[in-house]
Amino acid sequence: MRRFLGAFIAAIALAGAAPGAALAASAAPGQASVLNTENQGCTYGSSGGNVQTCFDIVRTGLNVSYMSASASVVSSGRTLAVGVSGPSASAASGYSFVGVHHSISASVPNLPRTMTAGKYCGTTYRKNANGSITQIGQVCFSI
Repeated sequence: MRRFLGAFIAAIALAGAAPGAALAASAAPGQASVLNTENQGCTYGSSGGNVQTCFDIVRTGLNVSYMSASASVVSSGRTLAVGVSGPSASAASGYSFVGVHHSISASVPNLPRTMTAGKYCGTTYRKNANGSITQIGQVCFSI
């Protein structure tokens, strides 16, 4: 009966989850379920379909076990950097040339840990031929 109740509660939570959020319930027999949430989203932003920016967070409440941003090039190589930003997390890849069908990523170090509630973003920047920088993609989630 407890397993059924835990699965039922998880199904209700999943039905009410925000877009881009996946939930999973897990527990040992006789223990309360713990809900894990994965926020994952991708965008082509202003790249015209050439660079896909993705951002992924795996967490239980404010306890984050994984947070990473990536950029994948579709049809024309670019000099890119990706970063993660938020109230208590940051990571950056540095700029490098990314060829067609290759990607670059940045992951927040020292996880798992408890994060400050707020908005966290994965962002892709392109370095232009004249040296200027353009933000071309961003995916954000609030935790």
